[in-house]
Amino acid sequence: MGHKIARKLIPYSVLLVEALVFFRHVLFYGGYVIPWDLRTYHLPQLELVARAFRAGELPLWDPYTYCGTPLYANITTQLFYPPTLVTVWLSNLAGGDNLLYFLEWQIALHVFLAGAFAFLMLRRLGLAQLPALFGATVFELGGYFASQTQHLGAVNAAAWIPLAWLAAVELGRSFSWRRTAMLAASLSMTLLAGFPAVTFVAAVSTVLVGVAVSSWKSIVPCCLAGAWSLLLSAVQVLPTAELSRLSVAKYRGDWLGTGGGIPLQSLVSLVSPNHYGIFDLKT
Repeated sequence: MGHKIARKLIPYSVLLVEALVFFRHVLFYGGYVIPWDLRTYHLPQLELVARAFRAGELPLWDPYTYCGTPLYANITTQLFYPPTLVTVWLSNLAGGDNLLYFLEWQIALHVFLAGAFAFLMLRRLGLAQLPALFGATVFELGGYFASQTQHLGAVNAAAWIPLAWLAAVELGRSFSWRRTAMLAASLSMTLLAGFPAVTFVAAVSTVLVGVAVSSWKSIVPCCLAGAWSLLLSAVQVLPTAELSRLSVAKYRGDWLGTGGGIPLQSLVSLVSPNHYGIFDLKT
């Protein structure tokens, strides 16, 4: 029995080691940090959260941005995202001076989590252990997570997508409340992770995966799980919606004229990255 359990844990151990090796400089070497948004945007917000918890207060208000803003309503703060709350708690437990380092560990472990969920999904789709491990490795060490490392919410939210896909595939085969709850929880985690663009991708891709792998009958339970996920994350969604309604950000689409987005012609770059000469600084 112990030998069988050890064999089952080998792929997850490999995925964990891969993630730790990828982030070895910031985790194990001195003098390295994840720069840009993690250090200059996410860290200051979570320092406010950590400081409030140390003072025995609820982190409701950011007095430093503009003339003050409701911190809890800013979805990118991740105030209601459980792994971030654990990270802040552990940082405070360790003295509160190394929150950035703890956030770097959180990112690395979410990359591993993405690989583990991808491995589970691929195995459920019928792949043997080695091909599933290869696919999970490609997912966790691929271009998305490597390029989005500085964006805490983007990494955290995307880690749950393979679990949502797995739940959709299972629901397409046979309905159960347990599978519906798993899908609702995974979509809710993408919302609470604070990067709505990834949540949108997660929701749409989950329906597409469910239809492609299973059948159209997966759409109804997927929609049910989506509504359930909104209820689970309402503690964050409702204040954020209210803040957005009262913010000048609601006029962003008007300022852009077209409502945002990118022209369809840009999709050519997915096949031919330098088709428009974007790597030539003159253009």
